[in-house]
Amino acid sequence: MRARHILALFAFCSVALAAHLVFAANPKITQLQWLVGRWDSVSEAKRQGTTTVRVNEDWRLVGDTMSSMGVTLMGDSLIDAESVYIREMGSVLVYEAHPMGQRPAVFHSIKIGEKSVVFENLAHDFPQRVAYELVSDDSLLAWIEGPGKDGKTKRIQFPYRRVK
Repeated sequence: MRARHILALFAFCSVALAAHLVFAANPKITQLQWLVGRWDSVSEAKRQGTTTVRVNEDWRLVGDTMSSMGVTLMGDSLIDAESVYIREMGSVLVYEAHPMGQRPAVFHSIKIGEKSVVFENLAHDFPQRVAYELVSDDSLLAWIEGPGKDGKTKRIQFPYRRVK
């Protein structure tokens, strides 16, 4: 009788440990570890003169989820904010964007490189692709892409510098 209880306990613990390892291990999300940190992009806009536009994304990896809070400032005014979550779902990474004043949009990874990732949702209006590429330890290039009003592909690039 005692051996059966020990065997049952061992089986239960083995199943519990295996389930924990399956849910805790998330190898693909860790491939984006290079994205973690605070990134700033500064450019100039011509609206009633020249105004500085600053885009900031602050990426964190907590457990099996990456998250970012991004803000866009024109001068001292907040003109946009967006929260983003990246999670592993099956064999892809899912990029879920929550832009200010708009409905959330979901994109699926189509390419994961050593220092780059591309997400896509061809059913979305614009953008249909979102990508990040680590150019160097302190330099990141992000871009969004999709159909423009003229039917040609439109791409907007965001060159970022790491904030230390």
